[in-house]
Amino acid sequence: MKPFSPSLVLLALLLLTARPAHGSDQRLKIEGVWVDDVFHVERIKERDSSKNVRQIRVAGTVWSVSPADRSLRIGPVRLAWLYSQDEEFSTIKTGDVLQVDALQTGPRTFVVLRFERTDLEKQESIEMIGALTGFEQTGDWTNLWLAGISARAPRQLFRNGRMRLRRLDDRRPANQWVFRLGSIETTVGGELEVKSDGEFERDLDKNAEDRQVELQQEAQLEVFFDINDAVSAFAELKLERSDEYAIPWQKTGSEAALKRGELWVYVNEPLGLPVGLQIGRQNFAENREWWWDEDLDALRLDARFNDFLFEVAVAEELGREDLNAAHADAEDQDIFRILARGSLRLSSELAVDLFFVSQRDHSTDFDVGQVVAAHLEDEDDANLTWVGTRLSGNFDLASILETEYWLDVAVLEGDELHYEFDDAGNGEIVVASLAKRKRSGWAYDAGASLKLANGRLGFFSEPALTLGYAMGSGGDSSDGTFIQTGLNDNNSKFNGIDRFRYYGELTRPELSNLRVMTLALGFRLGDDSSVELVHHNYRQIQLSDSHSLRIDADANGRSATLGNEFDLVLGIEEWEHWEFEAVFSHFLPGAAFDNRHAASGFSIKLDYNF
Repeated sequence: MKPFSPSLVLLALLLLTARPAHGSDQRLKIEGVWVDDVFHVERIKERDSSKNVRQIRVAGTVWSVSPADRSLRIGPVRLAWLYSQDEEFSTIKTGDVLQVDALQTGPRTFVVLRFERTDLEKQESIEMIGALTGFEQTGDWTNLWLAGISARAPRQLFRNGRMRLRRLDDRRPANQWVFRLGSIETTVGGELEVKSDGEFERDLDKNAEDRQVELQQEAQLEVFFDINDAVSAFAELKLERSDEYAIPWQKTGSEAALKRGELWVYVNEPLGLPVGLQIGRQNFAENREWWWDEDLDALRLDARFNDFLFEVAVAEELGREDLNAAHADAEDQDIFRILARGSLRLSSELAVDLFFVSQRDHSTDFDVGQVVAAHLEDEDDANLTWVGTRLSGNFDLASILETEYWLDVAVLEGDELHYEFDDAGNGEIVVASLAKRKRSGWAYDAGASLKLANGRLGFFSEPALTLGYAMGSGGDSSDGTFIQTGLNDNNSKFNGIDRFRYYGELTRPELSNLRVMTLALGFRLGDDSSVELVHHNYRQIQLSDSHSLRIDADANGRSATLGNEFDLVLGIEEWEHWEFEAVFSHFLPGAAFDNRHAASGFSIKLDYNF
């Protein structure tokens, strides 16, 4: 396979060194105290930046209440409430400890959406979650602005490895087990998960016995080492077990695995350079998981120059993930990658991200007729490059309708070797054929969510409507047919609590020779509970008997209408340690399939975070 083109590496650097004028796309949780009119930050964590950048959460002691102008103050934040909330706020008094969700309506002006009474570890503490709207480095200090509220943090704290701990779908409690291992502050946490997945008639044949249920248990142990101001480390270990059953409850398989998770060291400003260096197995994730969400063995640099954030990494798998397996997965080995991303937020209405992924597969080439060990089976060796951008933001319509939008665009170029193998017996396979081919294509995903702020519909609140349209190119051959990076999960959230596969939980398609239209209606059931009903319509771009849906039936090649999926997504996270999620799916095949029996599935999950 060909090596990287120098022009591609240069392109990555050009994408990341462009100098913007204003803020960044980052959402933080800061904890600290208010002293002498300055908010002194003692702890910083990164949070999900996909949420509305104008929404903040503040927790702390109420300093003052002013019924005359319907406002209260918690530290540096003045919060106003509406006429309709007078009765709720009539019981609030100075000294109460509240957690308040509010929406920014102007410079340092916030209107309360909801509140609840809470407790803090230290009475004088203040906690804030909000979008980072600016920062500046001054000597040993960093001045931050969250939604326009100023705060001051030690320089090393702003670049600490703790900001690398957040996973998009994890929700660890605020108070974890902390102790000192010599001079090193050590934090221990993790997750216990029980999950059940069911899939029925994915072959679209009602006469076939295709009804499977899988029961899964997983335990994750995580340890974070705050070694000193400049160095931190993280280690994670996973224990998994799954049992598969064919309905009616005939056990068909069982697996247990001990897997290595993240294992990395983070160094702040090595050799005095204005960058962070992370080495080891680490998680790469972006909000929509359209480009990547994967643990990789990598070296990553992240940097902040004034208001611009970027990261660039080189990655290649160094061993097997399953520590019990005899061999690593051949499809994941011998792939060298460059990943790069630049982010900036020009305003609350517009954020811009630039993405770059390039991979070189340097695994051994095979010849037709060659006999190799079965564990070396890898059908595709590819040198591919993806480049693209994301535009996103939010704005208000008529002051009561909150609108969030996104637009992802990607182009792909490269070449690949495709192998076909036959079984040779005795744990070996023989190369039946190989084909060299070009790979190119394009894809985009556009959508918008409209939420009625403070709206109610009976028991439900904050009704939200989401519209989406996504397309991945398709042609008569691979030259013109888009494929995604292989690191993607296509997993995010619209306006609810839970992240889910936004192209379909049952079919889970890739954007390849495919058009997906999405319509979703969601409601909040409580502060941290939600329900969403999602509909997807699938069509091929180019008629083909192959498709990217996770359906075990070939298309007939005579119709482009693949079908429709309906998902019901329920999420409940009202407790500090517990999370509950349930997803129910139903797929109605279209004229592209000769078998027209519906497929269905479910996923129910209960997590305990510690």
